[in-house]
Amino acid sequence: MKLLINIIRYIVATVFIFSGFVKLVDPLGTVYKLEEYFDLYVLDMEYLMPYSLIIALFLIFSELMLGLLLAIGCQIRLTLTSILIITTLFLFLTGYSAIYDKVTDCGCFGDAIKLNAWETFYKNIGLMVFIILLIIKRNSLYSPFSNFIMRWIWIPFLLVFIKIAYTSLSHLPIIDFRPFAIGNYLPSKMEEKQGEDFAEIHDFYLENDNGDFTEQVLEQDKVMLLFSKNIEEIKVKYLEKMSAYIDNQQQKGYKTYWVTCSSESIVEQIKADHNINIEVFYVDQIAIKTAIRANPGVMKLEKGVVTYKKHFKDAVKQKD
Repeated sequence: MKLLINIIRYIVATVFIFSGFVKLVDPLGTVYKLEEYFDLYVLDMEYLMPYSLIIALFLIFSELMLGLLLAIGCQIRLTLTSILIITTLFLFLTGYSAIYDKVTDCGCFGDAIKLNAWETFYKNIGLMVFIILLIIKRNSLYSPFSNFIMRWIWIPFLLVFIKIAYTSLSHLPIIDFRPFAIGNYLPSKMEEKQGEDFAEIHDFYLENDNGDFTEQVLEQDKVMLLFSKNIEEIKVKYLEKMSAYIDNQQQKGYKTYWVTCSSESIVEQIKADHNINIEVFYVDQIAIKTAIRANPGVMKLEKGVVTYKKHFKDAVKQKD
């Protein structure tokens, strides 16, 4: 029985560490998911929107550290109580989403593993059973480490976690689980697969007043897409470098396009103010958030295959 309890302990710890890590490498994905939950038509907690990043990082670090502490056997009573609380919260959210069909993908494993609301709910029920069993049998849990190691081992891990989060937020996710990852052939991701309700990419349309150019762009040899979720929020120092960067890419043979969800009037005003000469496509905000976690961000395609993704500030430095 003692062996079984410790196996369950490592299963729960692994779930928490894995769940936290796949979100740690892409914190903005968790931010966007929280914003879905805070929306007027879900939890009606829009006042929490400005704090989405802080809440996201707190949840991510909590999952990672609780999983780590459980694995090494540190502060078992406090760790299990905290795990019970956070799992109860997730159980409520996923149950609410499943019953009322509010958020179809809870994002509990980021973009690495997609689970629908009911699958996530049942997963959390199973996890809750394990956690309650661990609480009851907590005296059977042992640690493979000495008290000295347990006292300090979490510090270097926390520092590594902070570094990963900072890097992913300042640049791009260090691991990209989304369908727009480098090496993916986008047209295949836009096709429905057998047994699935919709394609991995189902809302990506490059359009403007002249029509839909999605297919035409994805067939071109060399394309540079400049993504901006909100053009009006781009830092001036980036806008000042944009015209030169676009000219540089055009000289290298790239067809260049600006992809945004900002209003046409704002786009045209900024283009005029900063002497930016580029064709603009208007895309749904969710599609831009999914494509690249940067404002602005650069993506290059060759006949529909993603060959390059960078935050604009990094792309300008490289000038590839």
